Amino acid sequence: EVLRHATRAMLHAIHSVFPPPASGLPDDDPISFKKLIAGDGVWAVRKEILGWIFDGILRTMELPPEKIERIMASLDTAIAHKRLPLKDFRTLLGKLQHASTAMPAGKCILTPLHKFVEANKDRRILYFANRPVILEALRDIRILLQESTSRPTHVRELMVPDLPSSYIGFRDACKRGAGGV
Repeated sequence: EVLRHATRAMLHAIHSVFPPPASGLPDDDPISFKKLIAGDGVWAVRKEILGWIFDGILRTMELPPEKIERIMASLDTAIAHKRLPLKDFRTLLGKLQHASTAMPAGKCILTPLHKFVEANKDRRILYFANRPVILEALRDIRILLQESTSRPTHVRELMVPDLPSSYIGFRDACKRGAGGV
């Protein structure tokens, strides 16, 4: 009964923030009834949301195994050939960026890859056989991905950026903005 009440309250809250359009078409509704009917709205302690598997009991998050396998295959191809079309490299980098959300050290490893793409954005094919930093970054992120299959990331390990103090105006006793900017 409590879950039913919470579910109804959430659906009502969604419609209060994102009201259904006047057209009345079901495709325009912010709540996808097709997904609800398919079972995506069922309460569970372990659930895949936005490409991540969240475990409410263990308080962990991890990528689904099939997603890791696809990324690993792309990394293996890039490392073996030591070149990729720019479009494919950007696609891989986007997948790695998504995967690094739950890998605390992952974002730092991606820095040379982002710089490499930016420096070579006018080329159709990116060659990195003579770029040991790029190959090393690709190998390192591969190792982190492999490690993530054996140990999901606990929520305490996630890096949540702190509020920048230069943007906080008035402060109260807890040193956070009580009505700041």
